[in-house]
Amino acid sequence: MVTRYFALLILIGVAPHARGEDASASSESGFYAGTGLGQWRVRLHNGSMTVFDDVTTLFKIKHGYAINHYLAIEADALIGTKANDQIGPLSAELRHYLLNGSVLASWPVRDDLSLSAKVGYAYVVAKRELSLGAVKDFVTTDESRFTYGVAATLFPRRRFGFRAEYDAIEQSGGSLNALTLSAIYRF
Repeated sequence: MVTRYFALLILIGVAPHARGEDASASSESGFYAGTGLGQWRVRLHNGSMTVFDDVTTLFKIKHGYAINHYLAIEADALIGTKANDQIGPLSAELRHYLLNGSVLASWPVRDDLSLSAKVGYAYVVAKRELSLGAVKDFVTTDESRFTYGVAATLFPRRRFGFRAEYDAIEQSGGSLNALTLSAIYRF
């Protein structure tokens, strides 16, 4: 499923080059929106020992405003599927939801390609289900955390582009690391 989604995004982005459309518009300012898929790695630590480690699928929705071709602000919503792991006889399932506001500083490599660094602040909700045989315990936690990441954005068409992103979120007792590919449309 994820492979087919990425293949479709690549085909949509390459098609304009075959028709010779103008791709130079990455320096425009204005609003943009996007959606994407990816994976994130969920890790929980107990001191220096990792007690939970799983990779799950991630869905991302983003909205932003490019102030100029060097600076943008954006808001992301990240929704992950359940992460599962076995901790001795204990079975654990985790699900994370994240709202993130960030500032992107970009370096335009060429007219249609830019590299970015981003910093932000996220609100993270974690739902945890721990079970030992028939005994189950449900815990929901929420916290606000500093986030950072990097991105590469390619606009093969004037208004349509792709962004590959890496986001890191440190949370109490663990970390979330997300790798996503998004399709972006500029208004």
